[in-house]
Amino acid sequence: MTRQLVVAGPSRTVVALGVAGAGLGTGVSWLDLYLLSSARDQCVVGMSAFENSGLLVFSVQPVLWAVNFLAFTLLYAGLFPLFLDGDTAAARFAGVVACLLLTAVLVAASVWISMAVWSPEQVAPGCAGGHPPWWPSWAAL
Repeated sequence: MTRQLVVAGPSRTVVALGVAGAGLGTGVSWLDLYLLSSARDQCVVGMSAFENSGLLVFSVQPVLWAVNFLAFTLLYAGLFPLFLDGDTAAARFAGVVACLLLTAVLVAASVWISMAVWSPEQVAPGCAGGHPPWWPSWAAL
């Protein structure tokens, strides 16, 4: 008789959470890119829209996408299953709350970091303080 080695594959939950995390990471990177583009359009003087778009699409967007894609995929596929496998309903509820809080922190950090590194070359007069008028004043860049 021959012996077979049985290798367990990833569970459906881990795969589904990984796909959800990858999708959310991609969405957050597009949100970051939109905010960054809006800030540059309103606050940078002396750069054409073509130059601005080229800079964002070919240098900033790949970095934003890679960082957010990896962070959210690892968070959802690696960490969240540990929170969600509780023995009781209260433990699972606490896991869901922890997952939601970690997601909110990661989204907020991603948006803040993308806005903090936009560094305009020449700030327009309407962008007092070096940030666009729609950016909250309490969240200094």
